[in-house]
Amino acid sequence: MYASVVAILVVGYVAVVALLAGGLRLSQTMAAALTAAGAALALAPLRNLAQSTVNRVMYGDRHDPASALTRLGTRLQAVRLHDDLIRSRAEVVASREDERRRLRRDLHDGLGPAPAAIGLKAGLAARTKPDGFPDRPGRMSRDGGTRAHPSWPPCGHGWSADSA
Repeated sequence: MYASVVAILVVGYVAVVALLAGGLRLSQTMAAALTAAGAALALAPLRNLAQSTVNRVMYGDRHDPASALTRLGTRLQAVRLHDDLIRSRAEVVASREDERRRLRRDLHDGLGPAPAAIGLKAGLAARTKPDGFPDRPGRMSRDGGTRAHPSWPPCGHGWSADSA
């Protein structure tokens, strides 16, 4: 590829020198000098573009430190935000685990003994029932009261808090 580009440029250069020497009746030296100057002026922007591309690829943006610092600052901020996000996630996980431990402890300490206490109170209540109180609950009567036995009056009739 490089050889073909060089060959095309050499052929073009020779053609331009021949046209200038024959058409304007200039000497070979003058025609060669004019062609070289024209080629330099025409190819200078391409050379500058190629050189800046190679410099940017090889060395970065050392000719423009402000943009290099801006990009560096953006990258550092992104890294800082990423670190903050990781730290925040760790704090959320830790606080969630703390809350789970607290709820577990509260349930164990507060709610755990409650069924045992209910069982103990029910056993105590069964042993200390008032005289005439039915042994077990019966079925509902027509008037909405509970009867321990079909021949007994509904519970609550004749009973008061004072008699218990």
